[in-house]
Amino acid sequence: MIKKSLLILLVLFILYSLFIFLNPKLGSAQHQWQDNQIKAQKYIYDNSDTIDNVIIGSSLSCHLIMDSLPGFYNLSFNGLSIFDGLKIIKNKNTFPKNVYIETNVILREENADFTSSLLNPILFHLKTHFISLRADNQPVTVFIHLYTVMHYQILNKIQVIKSKLKRKIKKTLGLQNSKSKKPQPVEKKVEGKPAVQKDALFKEVLQMRITNYSKPIDKIELQNRLKSLSEYVKILKENHVNVYFFEMPVNSKLIELSQPKTIRKEIHKQFSVNAISYINSDSTKYHTTDGLHLGDYTEAIKYTLFLKNELNRNY
Repeated sequence: MIKKSLLILLVLFILYSLFIFLNPKLGSAQHQWQDNQIKAQKYIYDNSDTIDNVIIGSSLSCHLIMDSLPGFYNLSFNGLSIFDGLKIIKNKNTFPKNVYIETNVILREENADFTSSLLNPILFHLKTHFISLRADNQPVTVFIHLYTVMHYQILNKIQVIKSKLKRKIKKTLGLQNSKSKKPQPVEKKVEGKPAVQKDALFKEVLQMRITNYSKPIDKIELQNRLKSLSEYVKILKENHVNVYFFEMPVNSKLIELSQPKTIRKEIHKQFSVNAISYINSDSTKYHTTDGLHLGDYTEAIKYTLFLKNELNRNY
């Protein structure tokens, strides 16, 4: 019986893999690097030529709720920088109408390993024609996806069978209408302790952020990043792209510290309002997980709707 089941699974996997090879449509990321690759490859190879609006950002912008921004593509990457997204747009050489660039993490430079893995000429053309070679359709990814789906389906069927069997046993023994046992008293959990621990951890992380953001900024490093950004903005402008700068909300204690203030000042000095449109920052206080990243869906949707309203109202 077991051998027969394994044989069936093997046949299903082979058929499924063949289907994916010919026309892959499923797949899921197993880690952050692959998730970034999937997002980038979907923009490079899928029908992104019809997308008018592209968001370029860091992990902070990854928290935007894209369902509330129809017609937008979020080319923001966890652990990477805006320069990775800008390089992808440049090399795709098909430009959207509008590009929205997050300015929070401007000091982080391009990850050459990431962009070169995407833009390698040989692999680039192979993945253009053989979609089974893309990150979301790798054999391991597909197998794990298939295994997960089948695993949960089997578990659900087992639960249904168990429930039916219990009802039959109760009915046979005449226990269907018997009085249920009184529920045993449940010990009350000590309220507040986990929350206190979580709050203490947050305060510790936030203090680290405050210390780092209070340090004098490396002005040479900042000027190098601004120079790179200026070169990308020039390319976008030459291709008739409207460029917008925006700042993701962070913990209110970080906003006016030395590094963010210097970055803000130097960006405005480098890019005049005549060349770049600046989207207003939200003055609302936001809850974050670590001082930087929006805390939950409520906070994320709140800022997403603020951003959407700003764009509708002004642009």
